[in-house]
Amino acid sequence: IHAMIKGALIDISGVLRVASKVIPGSLDAFKLLKKSGCKFQFLSNTDSVTHKGYIKMLNDWGFEISDHEVYTAPQAAMEIVKSDKLRPLLMLHKDIISDFADVGVDASCSQPYDDVDSVVLGDIAEGLSMEKLNKAFRVLMKSPDTRLLSLSRTRYYRSSDGGLSLDVGPFAAALEFGSGKTATVCGKPSPDFFTEALRRMGCKHDEAVMIGDDITTDVGAAQEIGIRGILVRTGKYTDKDDH
Repeated sequence: IHAMIKGALIDISGVLRVASKVIPGSLDAFKLLKKSGCKFQFLSNTDSVTHKGYIKMLNDWGFEISDHEVYTAPQAAMEIVKSDKLRPLLMLHKDIISDFADVGVDASCSQPYDDVDSVVLGDIAEGLSMEKLNKAFRVLMKSPDTRLLSLSRTRYYRSSDGGLSLDVGPFAAALEFGSGKTATVCGKPSPDFFTEALRRMGCKHDEAVMIGDDITTDVGAAQEIGIRGILVRTGKYTDKDDH
């Protein structure tokens, strides 16, 4: 790491792990980084794992981190929901929906949602359906003030079977196109997400580096706001990313 670099923003999925397997060499590389005294924040747009789940997972793998050293898109979304006092329809993965139960209405349930004023959209995976997309669309169309919060704008990710799968970005684009509204992106590539991660480390933009496997959402987005970027050749990386 360059002498000017005081902090590292490290993507989790595709950099440290693919599905539930640790990428060979990632733990050794992290230990060297930590030994150098460099500060760090693990970042993730993945919305099928809770914050506590990530802490346990990383510690079980030997990374030895604290709660404040992981920052995720669902955390950022919750901060926005609470600060703006929103009552959202929740289009989220079943494994994290409980984290939002006190602030919104689960789109998978049949309970009334007349009082919602926004939609929080994540990767619902197999839980996605046209019924739920239309439910979200109708919420967005019922008032000029209703809002769409998307956990990310990531187009795809590497699945456990080795193939690429659609992420939340394409579905956010569909709701944007249908409703005519622009989504607030909670995680990467939002400049606010990166800036908050830097604040948590106590670093300035030119003192940090973003390490990721996505040339657009990780590296490109960080570089646009003055953070250096390092693209790893694991995860969703493909040869075309070099061109």
